[in-house]
Amino acid sequence: MIKKMLNNEFLLIATKIAAIILIIELLIMYVLSFFEGQLSPTFEMLVDPFTLVLTSTPIITYYVILPYIRYRDKVEVTLSHLSEEALAANKAKSEFLAMMSHELRTPLNAIIGYSEFLSEQAEEDNFPISRELNQINSAGKHLLALINNILDLSKLEAGKTEVFKETFSLQDMVVNVASMVEALMKMNQNQLILEIDKNLGLMHSDFVKIRQNLLNLLSNAAKFTENGKIVLTVKVEPNDWILFSVQDSGCGITSEQLEKLFNPFIQADSSTTRKHGGTGLGLSLFKRYTELLDGTTSVESIPNQGSTFSMRLPRGDVDDILLSEA
Repeated sequence: MIKKMLNNEFLLIATKIAAIILIIELLIMYVLSFFEGQLSPTFEMLVDPFTLVLTSTPIITYYVILPYIRYRDKVEVTLSHLSEEALAANKAKSEFLAMMSHELRTPLNAIIGYSEFLSEQAEEDNFPISRELNQINSAGKHLLALINNILDLSKLEAGKTEVFKETFSLQDMVVNVASMVEALMKMNQNQLILEIDKNLGLMHSDFVKIRQNLLNLLSNAAKFTENGKIVLTVKVEPNDWILFSVQDSGCGITSEQLEKLFNPFIQADSSTTRKHGGTGLGLSLFKRYTELLDGTTSVESIPNQGSTFSMRLPRGDVDDILLSEA
């Protein structure tokens, strides 16, 4: 009897020790695989439930492995449900933003159109309300720009953004963009300097998205710079890539702020939203549009000295387009 009790006690202790050794081995292999950056074959073999069942004693299987399998299955089901719910919520958000943006753009376009018409009439008839009408027009255009950014982001997240490539003159586009931001530069007494190669030539890409990227960069630079210089550089790089960069002498960005700079609805500093306005979508769209056009982005910044935002894009098959037209 005593010998049998000792055998049972020994078996129980041995089972506990085996279970502890198994758990420790799993943890060690997990830690090693984490530092190596990949799962080793030994770890995959140990984690596989069927391998564990076949290579373990019935007691270890019942008390250790089966609970582990049930727990893992439960976690997988929970994660699957959470993933489905997150995807559904994201889709609903994108559809809502797109719908609301369309609903808001229609009356805003009417307000902008009527304010421009009334402003022209007021100036012709010398009515003393042209200044107020111009303020209405400016506010309407500002809201329209914000709504357009939200709509563009919702299209990107829904995967409905299309690329429309066309052949255009780089120099003409740069001059057009510079004229569009002239009023923005004057608001904070900034000077816009153009540094472009003499022979930029043609480019075959999405004209609208490239122009919007440049407008977003120049708008940010003008907003965060006062009595300074803003330099727009466009030049040809090796392998027929085009470099666009906007350099300002504004407040700059810290390294901590750079980490979240391209996230949607995020601004480098929450205080900038109150001081300068905006939704924090411009830079997120800038990065996503550049990647959509097979390009790359970069940013360099020194706090209290300024920032430089760059995008590099392929010129496109301009020669093939010209030959087909000929």
